[in-house]
Amino acid sequence: MALPHHALVAALVSAVMLGAPSVALADEATQLMTAAGHEPDLDLEEEEASPLPTLVGEVHLSAVIPFAREPLCPVDRPCVLGGGGGIGGTLEHRWSIGFALFVGYDAWFLDSDGVYEIGVLQLLRAGARYVFMMDSLLHPFLDAGVGLVLFGDTFLVSAAGGAIQLTLGAEIELSDEIAMTLSTAWRFFVTSEFSTSSDRTVRGGEGLNAAVAIQIGFALTPETT
Repeated sequence: MALPHHALVAALVSAVMLGAPSVALADEATQLMTAAGHEPDLDLEEEEASPLPTLVGEVHLSAVIPFAREPLCPVDRPCVLGGGGGIGGTLEHRWSIGFALFVGYDAWFLDSDGVYEIGVLQLLRAGARYVFMMDSLLHPFLDAGVGLVLFGDTFLVSAAGGAIQLTLGAEIELSDEIAMTLSTAWRFFVTSEFSTSSDRTVRGGEGLNAAVAIQIGFALTPETT
């Protein structure tokens, strides 16, 4: 049977006046609150204290435009870092606040001016992402990552190096668990020095290469708890 509020107040006042220890006072108050139908929501408190990340996967296609390539394309020599396209994806742990940690892989297939059958630039990266406006249908995001680049003919490796990639984009919800992604990625990278045997040209080494990629894809985005 629920106790009237004045009975709860009277019990608390009596305990204080009689000098009851604080522990006993807390126990009595808890018993009275329970009797009055005010049980604490322990499940809600535990959920708020330890939210779990959601696993999100994404795949995308890319259109690639290099804009700095002097190390790979010496003056008056064929250029192995031309425009092209690519495919890639990411796998991330995303928290309800929008912060995520991810790993990703991309393979770009690039025109190499006849030096290679097709130049392939691979990137394996890891980084962090922040997704804004999680409660809306449109989620802008920004991410940054670093990783290992591999470059060569087809999937052979002629040179290795490091890269930094910055991506700005948005997710557009199509359903509760599927979203379309649109993004622009800026990649800055260096490679080791190597020689292309068909034209006997030394490439790579010191100097920064850079390219921009326009990307469209789809993401599996289960509701973040």
